[in-house]
Amino acid sequence: MKILRIEFRISIFSVPYVIFLKLHKARRDVCLCLFFYRNTHTHIYMYAYIVPFKHVKHCAIIQNVCISLQCHGQYPLKISILKLDQPLRLISSTEMIRRFKKAHANSHILKVDNFSLLKKYEVEEIESSVLAFGGHKWKLILYPNGNENDNAKGHISLYLEIQDSESLPLNWAVKIQFDIFILNQFRPFWKNRYGSVVFGPYNTKQGFARLISLSELHNTRQGYLVDDCALFGVKPYGVQGVKDGTAECFTLVEKPMNNKVTWKMTKFLAFDRFAKYKSHEFVVGNRKWSIEVHPRGFEEGKGNSLSVFLRGEGFMDNSVPNAKTYARYKLRVLDQINGNHVEDTCLYWIPVDPIGCGFVTLMPLKALHDPSKGYLLDDTLYVGVELQVVSVSNYC
Repeated sequence: MKILRIEFRISIFSVPYVIFLKLHKARRDVCLCLFFYRNTHTHIYMYAYIVPFKHVKHCAIIQNVCISLQCHGQYPLKISILKLDQPLRLISSTEMIRRFKKAHANSHILKVDNFSLLKKYEVEEIESSVLAFGGHKWKLILYPNGNENDNAKGHISLYLEIQDSESLPLNWAVKIQFDIFILNQFRPFWKNRYGSVVFGPYNTKQGFARLISLSELHNTRQGYLVDDCALFGVKPYGVQGVKDGTAECFTLVEKPMNNKVTWKMTKFLAFDRFAKYKSHEFVVGNRKWSIEVHPRGFEEGKGNSLSVFLRGEGFMDNSVPNAKTYARYKLRVLDQINGNHVEDTCLYWIPVDPIGCGFVTLMPLKALHDPSKGYLLDDTLYVGVELQVVSVSNYC
C-alpha cells in the first residue's frame, strides 16, 4: 500500500473521515484512510493508506471539497469526503501481529479474543505462556478489570513476572528494561509504559497497574478493542540474543464442540475400592482431557464419598504447551431412574502438568449404593462432565 501526502485547505475535521476516490482510467473504487499529524488553522496534514472501498462500511457522503493531492503522477481523481460511523480498520489483527513480530525482535504479543467474556465469567487474571529472553523465563500477567490489590480498579493492569527464581542463588537480582504495551488496531501506534526494574526475591512481578483505563479501552473510536479483540505485549531491551517476536492468542470458548462426555463404568463393584480410574482421553478446545474417579473416595472423602475429577492432559498441535487452561465445567453422576443427577460446578485454571481438579466429596457412598436412588444399576455407573467454557491458547 502506497503512503500518500494530502493537504486540506479547511479546518473542520474533528471526527474520522475517509476520502472516496474514483480512478477514472483504472475504473475501480478505492479509498484513503487518513492519519492526522499536523492541524493548523488553515491546513490539515495527514498520511493515508489506499484500501479497497468495499472495506468501508457505514459511510455517508456529506460534502465535496477541493483539495490538492500529491499522488506521484497517478491518474486524475474524483474526490468526495465520507464520514465514518466508526474508524476504519486497515489490516487484520493477524497481519498486524505478523508485521509487529518482524519489526520488534524479542517481543511477545498476547492477543485476547472474546474479551467481553472475561467479565461475563469473572476472569480476574490471565497468564501468558512462558517466555524466554535475557537468560531467564517470564510470563505476562494481565488483569482485564484491574488489579484491585494495586488500586487499579477501572483499568487494565499488566505485569512481567519472572518464572525461574527458584533456580537462582540466594539474594539474586535480575535487572531488565522493557516496554509493556497495548496495540492500537486503527493506526501504527502502541500505548506503552516503560520500565527499568531490578527483580529480586521480594520483587518477582513488576509492571503497570494502570496501563489503560477501561473507558478508553471500550471507546470504539480509540482502536484498542476492536471486534472484541485486544493486543497486549512486552518488548525487552538490551538482552542478549536477537530473535523474531512471538505471539499467542488467548480466547474463551462458550459451549465448545463435544463438550459433553459420559463415561459408562461397567462392573463397578469389582473395582479396587481404594484405587483411581481414568476414562479414555477426549478432546475439547485444544486440549486432551479425561475423567478420574475414586470409587471409595480420595483424601477427606476416602471411605465415605465418591470422588470425581476432570484431568487436563496433553495439548493439540499448534497449542501453546506451557499455558494454563481456564475451564468452567460440571461434574455429575447420572440418576438412571428419575433423572435426578448429582452434579456440581467447578471453576479452575487447569495447570500445564496433568492433574485432576474436581470434588473429593461429590456424593456420599451411601446414596451411591442405594438401589432405589438409581445411580448404580446392574453394576453400572454413569459419570459425566460438561465443559461450559474453556480457554484456548494457540500460537499466532
